Amino acid sequence: MAGKLQSAEVGNGIKQENIPPGEERFFLRDGQTCVLSRPSKRPVRFTVPVRRKAEAEEAAETMDVLDFPKVVGP
Repeated sequence: MAGKLQSAEVGNGIKQENIPPGEERFFLRDGQTCVLSRPSKRPVRFTVPVRRKAEAEEAAETMDVLDFPKVVGP
């Protein structure tokens, strides 16, 4: 998924100027890598941590899971 991330508030039709500073919420997926761009600051890249599943939940998995490499190419 690439592109500019939109806050939950903006996605629900609230205008940016009506959102108090620090009150904006963003939903990110486990393992997602993002770049945070801020005015007059260097961009910051981070990866969202992946939450561990409970052992009982792992045992109840009903499908095969494919783990692909994070980086490919030359």
